[in-house]
Amino acid sequence: MITADMMGRGTALVAVLAGLVLVACGVPLPPGVTSRPTDSLLLSLQFKAGTTLRYSLEVTSDNVTGIGVQPEQFSDAVTADETDHVVSVGRNGDAVVDVVISSPKVKDFPLTGPSQSMRVTVASDGQIVAGSLRSGLPARTTTVPVFATRELVELPDGPVRPGSTWKRRVTAETTGLPLVLVYDSRSRFDRVEAVGGTRAAVIVTSALLDLGAVAPPSPTSTDGLTMKFKGSANVIVTSWLDLTAHQLIKTEWNATVDASMTVEDSGPAHETQRIMAERSLQAAA
Repeated sequence: MITADMMGRGTALVAVLAGLVLVACGVPLPPGVTSRPTDSLLLSLQFKAGTTLRYSLEVTSDNVTGIGVQPEQFSDAVTADETDHVVSVGRNGDAVVDVVISSPKVKDFPLTGPSQSMRVTVASDGQIVAGSLRSGLPARTTTVPVFATRELVELPDGPVRPGSTWKRRVTAETTGLPLVLVYDSRSRFDRVEAVGGTRAAVIVTSALLDLGAVAPPSPTSTDGLTMKFKGSANVIVTSWLDLTAHQLIKTEWNATVDASMTVEDSGPAHETQRIMAERSLQAAA
């Protein structure tokens, strides 16, 4: 399911020799960098039953949307707290986790309503193998989908060195519409750096989604609704993984969506939407 793109032999040899020279000469590493290019590390999530992980969550977006020649422009900024309770851990390392989103605020104004709770099963490579992880945050209703992947972080299936890359077939979905998209993502073990005194691996994942490949929901006998999508979404996710505790320290998710939707019911309606969205998740202090 995951493949590693190997470096050229000449490039690998140069990297190994350079690392050996640095060690022999005692040259210090650059500030913030805590491993040499020749280190091979296991990037994985590890959970312990009964533990609780706490994060701060923030979602911002700039939007241009509308039907016809008068698009509406607006921005959203939502913050919340996320608490992950590890219920149990299987022999294969898969963890059942209760995720609770609480204390949401829109542009510093508290929102009323109960906390959002969802149960997921997470594998050691970051895949959500059961359940669905929704944002749990209110936002303006949009008919053009912004997809959420079924991943916490995309990790390789074996030890890798900084600079290694791998690919994965990803399934994404939306909560607003019954649409599912399958696409290929590419991840890179970019570097190892210190985050607040913690040694962390930095993984950068990118994907280009063709929204025209989305299958429309099956029309029912009562509405006969048909929706057709066009456009693309460019997504980049950067994750910081604690190499000692094997837990996520933070993630930064950036997406640019340029899409349109045509609804054919009693008459055609065409909506276009351009979105620049950012989502960040960071371990609470």
